[in-house]
Amino acid sequence: MARPLRLEFPGAVYYLASEGNGGEVIFHGEEDRALFLETLQQACQRFGWEVLAFRLAPQRIEWVARTPSPNLVAGMKWLLGAFTIKYNRRHARRGHLLAGRYRSVLVEPTAPFLPAAVDYVHLGRSHGGAELPRENDASCSYHYYLLPPDQRPPWLRVGSVFASLQLQDDAAGRARFAARLQAVAAQPPSEAWAMLRRGWRMGSDAFRAELLQRLRETRGNSADPGRMLAQEQADLIVREELARLGWTEAELARRPKGDPEKVRIARRLRAETSASLRWTAARLHMGTWTSAANNLYRKDTAAPARPRPVRRRPVQSPPAAAPPAPTPAPSPSAVPPEDLPVHCL
Repeated sequence: MARPLRLEFPGAVYYLASEGNGGEVIFHGEEDRALFLETLQQACQRFGWEVLAFRLAPQRIEWVARTPSPNLVAGMKWLLGAFTIKYNRRHARRGHLLAGRYRSVLVEPTAPFLPAAVDYVHLGRSHGGAELPRENDASCSYHYYLLPPDQRPPWLRVGSVFASLQLQDDAAGRARFAARLQAVAAQPPSEAWAMLRRGWRMGSDAFRAELLQRLRETRGNSADPGRMLAQEQADLIVREELARLGWTEAELARRPKGDPEKVRIARRLRAETSASLRWTAARLHMGTWTSAANNLYRKDTAAPARPRPVRRRPVQSPPAAAPPAPTPAPSPSAVPPEDLPVHCL
């Protein structure tokens, strides 16, 4: 079976889900959930994502997100990879944490489809749930929907959901949102939810026609626009930094590969864009991407290096000297007469 395309375009909204490898439990406690939400926050800062809803079940992660830039593939690769690395380090484990490919479904960002996708996540319908999450359960964004805006994470954006439901983000509007979700939980499953379980898009026929047109325009390679846009954004940052430093492109190329300013610019590119390390190394003239990685991730406060032990060759003992040859006795004629023994006279 062919893999579905990852269609990317500015402002796209996705329902996203990933499960534990082989049904493995992902979240053993609040610390594991906090670790994922921390990594998700970093992904939002780096890729500009806006999370509209999330739910962290023991064996499943699902959320709804908007991507202002077409960078879903690059962002998911970073997010799931970074979380797996942190998780494995924390639990002293190795290998895959998440199973296969993550699921992504494009969602029409208007009513009734956007609220239905958020309801699907909040109620845990992907695994047969239909109960409201606890109001103080931080593993589900429903908890934050009922709080004032200043008590929500900055990367969680509820405005578009409230607007699609024609609700105000005030105490009365939040109370109406809670009552509405309670009513949805008591009703039979929505027909729109079937699109999230089996399809590749959730929306009207007009939305489907729009997506098919986008597929034709991208010729089936929908990840390229995201990569090109990331490189354009990164190039603008490089030019901004060069102007600030008063460097020309020739000066950038002349500087050593591990120049501190190059490393600083590379770290900014890694933090603010999704440009690859290979592209960053080539753009900043930092040698190969492995050389750039060594300079980029070197600790600023590294412990002093231990002196390398000097390998000394074993001292070889000089060969044993041959015993001195016996001195031949002098002949009597060669010895003065006064030195000869008495019996030789």
